[in-house]
Amino acid sequence: MTIAHHIFALTFLLIIISASITLALTAHYAHREIDKIESLLKNSKMVMSDKLTLSNAGLLGKIFRLTSISFLLMTPNFFARKGLVDADEIAKLPRGVKKKLKTFGYTYTLLIITFLTSSIFSYFLDCKK
Repeated sequence: MTIAHHIFALTFLLIIISASITLALTAHYAHREIDKIESLLKNSKMVMSDKLTLSNAGLLGKIFRLTSISFLLMTPNFFARKGLVDADEIAKLPRGVKKKLKTFGYTYTLLIITFLTSSIFSYFLDCKK
């Protein structure tokens, strides 16, 4: 194994560990806070539609609902223009809740980009043989 293989293995290990920790934190926060957050966004079509669809899906459904709101908060104007959320409700969300949800959204986005980049790197690493 070359040094590049070791770097890739270490990077992939860090991605897996980071994703596991983030998922555990998301699950914990979703289990405790999703109902409270959804009650603050009760006039938003997207949030209520997700709640109706995923309310019987257990913890996984709560995680999906929370990450959906996280990504919604990353680009609220886009969703407001489409009529999927109420911009006033988004503005009234507590700052701490917004910050935490945006952190989840940006962390998942970063993990996806890192995973895809390392996968492409791995492909080219194996092509040199």
